[in-house]
Amino acid sequence: MLAADALVLNGRIDEAFAIMLAAVKVTVGSERDQMRSHLLELFVVVGDEHPSVSVARRALATALF
Repeated sequence: MLAADALVLNGRIDEAFAIMLAAVKVTVGSERDQMRSHLLELFVVVGDEHPSVSVARRALATALF
């Protein structure tokens, strides 16, 4: 999560989302929920108008189901 936060702060949005999506895919239970929640928080920080957010939201939905 810290790596993703640092990437967002440095404008490397796609890389940050990729790290968090990978974490969601390899975790289970409460840890997975924590990764998902943090990714959703990053979406808010970046803003829905950023094109990477909609792409990552779709990827998150796929990863969860």
